[in-house]
Amino acid sequence: MATAVERLNGVIELISGEPQGATAAQVAAELKMSRQAAVRLLDSMVGANMLAREGDSRRYRLTLKFYYWGAKAASPFLPPPVINQELVALAEAVDGAAFYLTRDGTLVIGLESTDFKGGRAVTLPYAGRQYHWSDSVFGLTHVAFSSPREIEALIRLEAERGRQAAEIDDLKARLAEIRRAGFTERPEDGPRPYMAIAPLFDGTGFAGGLLVVRPGAKFRADTHGLVAALLSTASRCSTALGYREAIAVL
Repeated sequence: MATAVERLNGVIELISGEPQGATAAQVAAELKMSRQAAVRLLDSMVGANMLAREGDSRRYRLTLKFYYWGAKAASPFLPPPVINQELVALAEAVDGAAFYLTRDGTLVIGLESTDFKGGRAVTLPYAGRQYHWSDSVFGLTHVAFSSPREIEALIRLEAERGRQAAEIDDLKARLAEIRRAGFTERPEDGPRPYMAIAPLFDGTGFAGGLLVVRPGAKFRADTHGLVAALLSTASRCSTALGYREAIAVL
């Protein structure tokens, strides 16, 4: 049986993915509960100002309370203005889009995006998909450049999730491969566009965020040029975030 927290999370996940809101019947079907129980749960969330019903509508939607919470939760992770400026310059350079992503525990999510269209750059908060770190190239890239202690802890959690020993070995090998390369590429796959991803290092010497670039038409055939622009921008951003590469003293 689902816990109260699991049910609450299930309602939020379902309704947040429905632009027009969701009905009690939808919630009941998704959470495998009776319609009466779904109505009680939904109405209690309305009473807490978490959900709203418009007039006689049978659909429930999220309220701006989630925006308020989200803004507070995101605040410590938002990049400084200099990173936003670099996003704009990179998007313009590749005639495409640039994104800033970060990791919070096992969750990887985008926070900022800049799209260059019609000769103009537009920067907006980025509410794209959220990823479990080991399920996406974005999460793998961030973790590959995290501290050894964090990597060890995250790998241990994967084993507790039910990953087999062979899968854990593959995961470790993938992380090592990404560290050697210094960046990753997500190949084009049908409607899913090609992207290149680079870590942004902060004063700790480890990844504090990710810089992701999606090329426009001019760069789709020049991935070498795209990656060069990405890595150059990532280097400047890392310096701005306080990263200082260690220099061996002979």
